[in-house]
Amino acid sequence: MSVSGLCWDVEIPGRASSSFESARRQGFLTVETEEHGSERLGIPVAVARTMKARRESGELSPASRSELLFILNEQSRRTAWSRIAKLVNRRDYSAHDLSEKLSDDGYGQQVRQEMVARAIDCGLVDDRRFGSAYARAKAASGWGIMRISQELARHGVDAESLPGWPDEYFDGQSEDERAYQMAKARRLPDKNAYEKLVRYLCSRGFGLPCAKRVARRVIDESELSFEQ
Repeated sequence: MSVSGLCWDVEIPGRASSSFESARRQGFLTVETEEHGSERLGIPVAVARTMKARRESGELSPASRSELLFILNEQSRRTAWSRIAKLVNRRDYSAHDLSEKLSDDGYGQQVRQEMVARAIDCGLVDDRRFGSAYARAKAASGWGIMRISQELARHGVDAESLPGWPDEYFDGQSEDERAYQMAKARRLPDKNAYEKLVRYLCSRGFGLPCAKRVARRVIDESELSFEQ
Protein backbone atom coordinates (compact mmCIF):
# COMPACT_ATOMS: atom_id res chain seq x y z
CA MET A 1 0.00 0.00 0.00
CA SER A 2 1.39 3.39 -0.98
CA VAL A 3 0.32 6.73 0.48
CA SER A 4 2.31 9.91 -0.25
CA GLY A 5 5.56 7.99 -0.79
CA LEU A 6 4.86 5.49 1.99
CA CYS A 7 4.69 1.85 0.94
CA TRP A 8 4.00 -0.84 3.51
CA ASP A 9 2.80 -4.41 3.85
CA VAL A 10 2.42 -7.14 6.47
CA GLU A 11 3.71 -10.70 6.26
CA ILE A 12 2.20 -13.53 8.32
CA PRO A 13 4.25 -16.73 8.73
CA GLY A 14 2.88 -20.11 7.78
CA ARG A 15 1.62 -22.62 10.30
CA ALA A 16 4.31 -23.93 12.66
CA SER A 17 5.05 -27.65 12.68
CA SER A 18 5.83 -27.77 16.42
CA SER A 19 5.18 -25.86 19.63
CA PHE A 20 8.90 -24.93 19.65
CA GLU A 21 8.60 -23.27 16.25
CA SER A 22 5.28 -21.70 17.17
CA ALA A 23 6.80 -19.90 20.16
CA ARG A 24 9.42 -18.31 17.93
CA ARG A 25 7.40 -17.36 14.86
CA GLN A 26 7.35 -13.76 13.77
CA GLY A 27 5.31 -11.63 11.49
CA PHE A 28 6.92 -8.79 9.59
CA LEU A 29 6.02 -5.25 8.77
CA THR A 30 7.78 -4.06 5.62
CA VAL A 31 8.04 -0.30 5.21
CA GLU A 32 9.54 1.65 2.34
CA THR A 33 10.04 5.42 2.28
CA GLU A 34 12.37 7.77 0.45
CA GLU A 35 13.94 8.96 3.69
CA HIS A 36 14.54 5.59 5.37
CA GLY A 37 14.61 3.25 2.41
CA SER A 38 13.33 -0.31 2.83
CA GLU A 39 12.79 -1.68 6.35
CA ARG A 40 11.59 -5.08 7.54
CA LEU A 41 10.46 -5.10 11.17
CA GLY A 42 9.78 -8.27 13.13
CA ILE A 43 6.45 -8.12 14.99
CA PRO A 44 4.35 -10.61 16.99
CA VAL A 45 2.18 -12.86 14.85
CA ALA A 46 -1.01 -11.70 16.57
CA VAL A 47 -0.12 -8.08 15.81
CA ALA A 48 0.66 -8.95 12.20
CA ARG A 49 -2.72 -10.62 11.76
CA THR A 50 -4.59 -7.65 13.19
CA MET A 51 -2.61 -5.09 11.21
CA LYS A 52 -3.16 -7.05 7.99
CA ALA A 53 -6.90 -7.37 8.62
CA ARG A 54 -7.24 -3.66 9.37
CA ARG A 55 -5.26 -2.77 6.27
CA GLU A 56 -7.35 -5.02 4.01
CA SER A 57 -10.57 -3.61 5.44
CA GLY A 58 -9.40 -0.09 4.63
CA GLU A 59 -9.36 0.90 8.29
CA LEU A 60 -5.66 1.80 8.22
CA SER A 61 -4.37 4.51 5.91
CA PRO A 62 -1.35 6.12 7.63
CA ALA A 63 0.01 9.21 5.90
CA SER A 64 3.61 8.76 7.07
CA ARG A 65 6.11 6.29 8.44
CA SER A 66 5.89 7.85 11.91
CA GLU A 67 2.11 7.50 11.92
CA LEU A 68 2.37 3.86 10.82
CA LEU A 69 4.85 3.07 13.59
CA PHE A 70 2.66 4.84 16.13
CA ILE A 71 -0.29 2.67 15.04
CA LEU A 72 1.94 -0.40 15.25
CA ASN A 73 2.99 0.43 18.83
CA GLU A 74 -0.59 1.03 19.91
CA GLN A 75 -1.72 -2.21 18.30
CA SER A 76 1.11 -4.08 20.01
CA ARG A 77 -0.03 -2.81 23.40
CA ARG A 78 -3.66 -3.72 22.78
CA THR A 79 -2.77 -7.17 21.52
CA ALA A 80 -0.34 -7.82 24.37
CA TRP A 81 -3.00 -6.83 26.89
CA SER A 82 -5.48 -9.18 25.26
CA ARG A 83 -2.88 -11.95 25.48
CA ILE A 84 -2.33 -11.29 29.18
CA ALA A 85 -6.08 -11.39 29.86
CA LYS A 86 -6.39 -14.79 28.17
CA LEU A 87 -3.41 -16.23 30.01
CA VAL A 88 -4.45 -15.18 33.51
CA ASN A 89 -8.00 -16.32 32.84
CA ARG A 90 -6.65 -19.88 32.67
CA ARG A 91 -4.33 -19.81 35.70
CA ASP A 92 -2.22 -17.55 37.87
CA TYR A 93 1.16 -16.29 36.69
CA SER A 94 4.09 -14.51 38.27
CA ALA A 95 5.11 -11.22 36.68
CA HIS A 96 8.34 -12.86 35.47
CA ASP A 97 6.54 -15.77 33.82
CA LEU A 98 4.02 -13.48 32.17
CA SER A 99 6.80 -11.34 30.74
CA GLU A 100 8.50 -14.49 29.43
CA LYS A 101 5.28 -15.53 27.71
CA LEU A 102 5.04 -12.17 25.98
CA SER A 103 8.71 -12.40 25.03
CA ASP A 104 8.11 -15.81 23.43
CA ASP A 105 5.27 -14.21 21.47
CA GLY A 106 7.67 -11.59 20.11
CA TYR A 107 6.75 -8.51 22.12
CA GLY A 108 9.54 -6.04 22.84
CA GLN A 109 10.82 -5.16 26.28
CA GLN A 110 9.03 -1.83 26.57
CA VAL A 111 5.62 -3.29 25.71
CA ARG A 112 6.21 -6.21 28.09
CA GLN A 113 7.18 -3.93 30.96
CA GLU A 114 4.24 -1.58 30.45
CA MET A 115 1.60 -4.29 30.07
CA VAL A 116 2.86 -6.44 32.96
CA ALA A 117 3.01 -3.34 35.18
CA ARG A 118 -0.58 -2.58 34.20
CA ALA A 119 -1.60 -6.15 35.08
CA ILE A 120 0.06 -5.77 38.49
CA ASP A 121 -1.62 -2.40 39.12
CA CYS A 122 -5.09 -3.79 38.47
CA GLY A 123 -4.52 -7.00 40.46
CA LEU A 124 -4.45 -9.49 37.59
CA VAL A 125 -0.91 -10.41 38.58
CA ASP A 126 0.38 -10.66 42.15
CA ASP A 127 3.70 -12.37 42.86
CA ARG A 128 2.89 -12.91 46.54
CA ARG A 129 -0.42 -14.54 45.66
CA PHE A 130 1.21 -16.72 43.03
CA GLY A 131 4.15 -17.58 45.30
CA SER A 132 1.96 -18.46 48.28
CA ALA A 133 -0.25 -20.80 46.25
CA TYR A 134 2.77 -22.40 44.59
CA ALA A 135 4.62 -22.89 47.88
CA ARG A 136 1.62 -24.43 49.64
CA ALA A 137 1.00 -26.85 46.79
CA LYS A 138 4.63 -27.97 46.67
CA ALA A 139 4.92 -28.20 50.46
CA ALA A 140 1.84 -30.41 50.48
CA SER A 141 3.46 -32.69 47.90
CA GLY A 142 6.56 -33.10 50.09
CA TRP A 143 9.02 -30.59 48.69
CA GLY A 144 11.55 -29.11 51.10
CA ILE A 145 12.24 -25.46 51.82
CA MET A 146 15.35 -25.27 49.65
CA ARG A 147 13.73 -26.73 46.55
CA ILE A 148 10.64 -24.56 46.87
CA SER A 149 12.81 -21.48 47.31
CA GLN A 150 14.88 -22.37 44.25
CA GLU A 151 11.83 -23.02 42.08
CA LEU A 152 10.14 -19.82 43.21
CA ALA A 153 13.29 -17.94 42.24
CA ARG A 154 13.00 -19.41 38.75
CA HIS A 155 9.54 -17.83 38.59
CA GLY A 156 10.98 -14.50 39.72
CA VAL A 157 9.59 -14.72 43.26
CA ASP A 158 11.65 -14.39 46.45
CA ALA A 159 10.39 -16.93 48.99
CA GLU A 160 11.34 -14.58 51.81
CA SER A 161 8.77 -12.09 50.53
CA LEU A 162 5.90 -14.52 51.21
CA PRO A 163 3.86 -13.86 54.37
CA GLY A 164 4.72 -16.40 57.07
CA TRP A 165 7.47 -18.12 55.09
CA PRO A 166 8.43 -20.81 55.83
CA ASP A 167 6.68 -21.74 59.09
CA GLU A 168 3.09 -21.27 57.92
CA TYR A 169 3.59 -23.54 54.92
CA PHE A 170 4.63 -26.74 56.67
CA ASP A 171 2.05 -27.45 59.40
CA GLY A 172 4.47 -26.58 62.18
CA GLN A 173 6.79 -29.49 61.45
CA SER A 174 10.52 -28.93 61.44
CA GLU A 175 12.54 -29.54 58.29
CA ASP A 176 14.10 -32.64 59.81
CA GLU A 177 10.73 -34.06 60.84
CA ARG A 178 9.21 -33.61 57.40
CA ALA A 179 12.27 -35.21 55.79
CA TYR A 180 12.05 -38.05 58.31
CA GLN A 181 8.39 -38.73 57.47
CA MET A 182 9.24 -38.91 53.77
CA ALA A 183 12.26 -41.13 54.35
CA LYS A 184 10.34 -43.52 56.64
CA ALA A 185 7.70 -44.02 53.96
CA ARG A 186 10.35 -45.13 51.47
CA ARG A 187 11.59 -48.72 51.22
CA LEU A 188 15.28 -48.92 52.08
CA PRO A 189 17.41 -50.35 49.27
CA ASP A 190 19.60 -53.35 50.01
CA LYS A 191 22.81 -51.62 48.88
CA ASN A 192 24.14 -48.15 49.65
CA ALA A 193 20.98 -47.30 51.57
CA TYR A 194 22.46 -44.27 53.32
CA GLU A 195 23.85 -42.66 50.16
CA LYS A 196 20.67 -43.30 48.18
CA LEU A 197 18.47 -41.93 50.94
CA VAL A 198 20.59 -38.78 51.16
CA ARG A 199 20.31 -38.28 47.39
CA TYR A 200 16.56 -38.86 47.51
CA LEU A 201 16.01 -36.29 50.24
CA CYS A 202 18.21 -33.75 48.48
CA SER A 203 16.22 -34.29 45.29
CA ARG A 204 13.08 -33.42 47.25
CA GLY A 205 14.55 -30.09 48.24
CA PHE A 206 16.02 -30.80 51.68
CA GLY A 207 19.45 -29.39 52.44
CA LEU A 208 22.43 -31.75 52.56
CA PRO A 209 23.02 -31.46 56.35
CA CYS A 210 19.33 -32.23 56.99
CA ALA A 211 19.37 -35.12 54.50
CA LYS A 212 22.45 -36.65 56.16
CA ARG A 213 20.99 -36.38 59.68
CA VAL A 214 17.69 -37.91 58.67
CA ALA A 215 19.23 -40.66 56.55
CA ARG A 216 21.48 -41.65 59.44
CA ARG A 217 18.50 -41.63 61.82
CA VAL A 218 16.45 -43.87 59.54
CA ILE A 219 19.35 -46.28 58.96
CA ASP A 220 20.10 -46.49 62.68
CA GLU A 221 16.44 -47.16 63.52
CA SER A 222 16.27 -49.83 60.83
CA GLU A 223 19.39 -51.55 62.14
CA LEU A 224 18.12 -51.38 65.72
CA SER A 225 14.79 -52.87 64.69
CA PHE A 226 16.56 -55.66 62.82
CA GLU A 227 18.72 -56.50 65.85
CA GLN A 228 15.66 -56.72 68.09
